[in-house]
Amino acid sequence: MDFFKRKPKAVSLDTESPKPLRWILPHRLAVGPIPDKTMENDLAQSGIKAILTLCDETEGQLPAHISDRFQWQRFVLPDSHYEAKMKPCELYEAIAHRLCELFVYP
Repeated sequence: MDFFKRKPKAVSLDTESPKPLRWILPHRLAVGPIPDKTMENDLAQSGIKAILTLCDETEGQLPAHISDRFQWQRFVLPDSHYEAKMKPCELYEAIAHRLCELFVYP
């Protein structure tokens, strides 16, 4: 996003060997790399239903047909690749609002 100024030296993402999925809340909330098409079956088999990516499009693209298998949203937050520091309220907004938009709770 334009409102975040990227650091001069961009760090390249290693898409050849993505980090494994890590459960923060078992079978409820997981973290991992930006999914690519080789990871889709593993994500589905793990029970993933929605993807919230916090990375800018310049850091990685989701496969074009990701919306066929998963609900998804992008909400860019600054990380180590940005000069600006993330504010707690930005993280709260990503979690509270974006996750609520992804899921419909009974």
